[in-house]
Amino acid sequence: MDLSNPKALAERGERIYQEKYKSRYEFECPGKFVAIDVTTEKTYIADSPEEALEKARRDSPKAFFHL
Repeated sequence: MDLSNPKALAERGERIYQEKYKSRYEFECPGKFVAIDVTTEKTYIADSPEEALEKARRDSPKAFFHL
Protein backbone atom coordinates (compact mmCIF):
# COMPACT_ATOMS: atom_id res chain seq x y z
CA MET A 1 0.00 0.00 0.00
CA ASP A 2 1.25 3.45 -0.89
CA LEU A 3 0.83 5.45 2.34
CA SER A 4 1.71 8.67 0.53
CA ASN A 5 -1.45 8.37 -1.58
CA PRO A 6 -4.37 9.85 0.41
CA LYS A 7 -6.99 8.19 -1.80
CA ALA A 8 -5.46 4.72 -1.37
CA LEU A 9 -5.16 5.27 2.38
CA ALA A 10 -8.81 6.33 2.66
CA GLU A 11 -9.98 3.39 0.53
CA ARG A 12 -8.02 0.94 2.69
CA GLY A 13 -9.40 2.46 5.89
CA GLU A 14 -12.97 2.33 4.61
CA ARG A 15 -12.53 -1.28 3.46
CA ILE A 16 -11.19 -2.29 6.89
CA TYR A 17 -14.12 -0.57 8.59
CA GLN A 18 -16.73 -2.12 6.29
CA GLU A 19 -15.30 -5.64 6.48
CA LYS A 20 -14.25 -5.88 10.13
CA TYR A 21 -15.96 -3.30 12.31
CA LYS A 22 -19.05 -1.64 10.85
CA SER A 23 -21.79 -4.02 11.98
CA ARG A 24 -20.38 -4.42 15.48
CA TYR A 25 -19.45 -0.80 16.15
CA GLU A 26 -22.64 0.68 14.75
CA PHE A 27 -24.57 -1.58 17.13
CA GLU A 28 -22.31 -1.29 20.21
CA CYS A 29 -21.03 2.29 19.82
CA PRO A 30 -23.67 4.47 18.13
CA GLY A 31 -22.65 8.10 17.84
CA LYS A 32 -18.97 7.36 18.51
CA PHE A 33 -16.02 7.95 16.21
CA VAL A 34 -13.37 5.42 15.28
CA ALA A 35 -9.84 5.99 14.04
CA ILE A 36 -8.33 2.98 12.27
CA ASP A 37 -4.60 2.40 11.91
CA VAL A 38 -4.50 1.35 8.25
CA THR A 39 -1.39 -0.77 8.76
CA THR A 40 -2.25 -2.74 11.91
CA GLU A 41 -6.06 -2.37 11.60
CA LYS A 42 -6.20 -1.43 15.31
CA THR A 43 -9.08 0.88 16.25
CA TYR A 44 -9.47 3.79 18.65
CA ILE A 45 -13.01 4.77 19.68
CA ALA A 46 -14.05 8.09 21.24
CA ASP A 47 -16.88 10.58 21.56
CA SER A 48 -15.33 13.02 19.09
CA PRO A 49 -13.15 12.70 16.00
CA GLU A 50 -10.42 14.76 17.67
CA GLU A 51 -10.37 12.48 20.71
CA ALA A 52 -10.24 9.32 18.57
CA LEU A 53 -7.27 10.68 16.61
CA GLU A 54 -5.57 11.88 19.79
CA LYS A 55 -5.82 8.38 21.29
CA ALA A 56 -4.55 6.84 18.07
CA ARG A 57 -1.59 9.22 17.73
CA ARG A 58 -0.65 8.76 21.39
CA ASP A 59 -0.48 4.99 20.89
CA SER A 60 1.08 5.03 17.39
CA PRO A 61 2.56 8.46 16.62
CA LYS A 62 4.01 7.46 13.23
CA ALA A 63 0.98 5.56 11.92
CA PHE A 64 -1.58 6.63 9.33
CA PHE A 65 -5.25 6.65 10.33
CA HIS A 66 -8.65 6.62 8.69
CA LEU A 67 -11.45 8.28 10.66
